Amino acid sequence: MLTEFPIPTPDSAPLDVTAGPDGAMWFTEFLGNKIGRITGAGDIAEVLIPTPDSRPEGIATGPDGNLWFTERAVDRIGRITPGGRITEYQLDEGSLPLDIALGSSGDLWFTERAANCVGRITLRGKLTHFAVPTPAGEPLGIAVAAGTTIWFVEGASDKIGRLHVPRHDRRRAAGEAFHNQRG
Repeated sequence: MLTEFPIPTPDSAPLDVTAGPDGAMWFTEFLGNKIGRITGAGDIAEVLIPTPDSRPEGIATGPDGNLWFTERAVDRIGRITPGGRITEYQLDEGSLPLDIALGSSGDLWFTERAANCVGRITLRGKLTHFAVPTPAGEPLGIAVAAGTTIWFVEGASDKIGRLHVPRHDRRRAAGEAFHNQRG
């Protein structure tokens, strides 16, 4: 049986959803500028992001028991506790963060479409950026495979990218991009 639950904020444009550490589902409200939480019973609570018009997009659960999300329009990564407290981390201006995923080492990985980078943020807020080898590749979606391999799509170049992060040196990474050789 499929059940739908109306979001309290009209025209909020929900974009992404993830299972939270508290058993609820958490979601982004792109136009509502909120992070939402829905229980299995359908009860919805919303938390307003302190930065106006931030356009939250991707969301992932971190190993710290918090939810991490991208703020597309203001170039930030946000963290919200299950209690609703939000902390924001500033990226470079114009980076356009979109998707976010939990890495096997406990860091969170995200795409920066306009900066043409894949980013990593530690639980303490330390940021590292890895340039995509294809100029203007526009990294969009991201996923983490077992071990230390990060996969992402390059929307403007029709490629899948793979980033290897050596376990012994977390400051360095090697990347490559794959595309269909058939015309």
